Amino acid sequence: MKARAVCCLALAALLLPATSATAEAEPSHTDRERRFTLSYQDSLRPAKPPEGSEAIVYLQNGPLRASVSTFESANRSAYRRDQSKAFFDSIETGIAASTTSYKRQIRKHQRIDRAPTLDLSFRRTSASGAREIVWMRFLFRYRFTVVATAIVPASAKRSLMREAKNFAESLVPLEKP
Repeated sequence: MKARAVCCLALAALLLPATSATAEAEPSHTDRERRFTLSYQDSLRPAKPPEGSEAIVYLQNGPLRASVSTFESANRSAYRRDQSKAFFDSIETGIAASTTSYKRQIRKHQRIDRAPTLDLSFRRTSASGAREIVWMRFLFRYRFTVVATAIVPASAKRSLMREAKNFAESLVPLEKP
């Protein structure tokens, strides 16, 4: 059930509409309260997140939209080796069930500085009917989850796709849990 809540909030980040860039970007973001750091290319610019968004970081580079969200969730199962596969399966199942035309490209779970992470990349059809590629990294802490999400049109240039993938994969813990 808790994994479902994680899925729902992650999907909220996926549904963020494109907005216009508003300010200069720093090449990284560090959140000491949530204990994560994120680095990204200079071409990503801060943008105003949509109203009601839970995103703490929202960036844009043309059609590339990227965000970071955090939310409270108990993630003990992610830390238990005997339960982590089922935990990660339930997260992907929830995302697949609520995503139109979900087709997984990459799924990898690993530990970065002892913190469990789940990397997902998949194709989907957006609400407007456009084909998109989504990269996500879930960083699980004991009491909360941090999710980096990057979305590009399926027809985007490879350089833009690489930038989206690098953004999601740059989310790492600031220190060990």
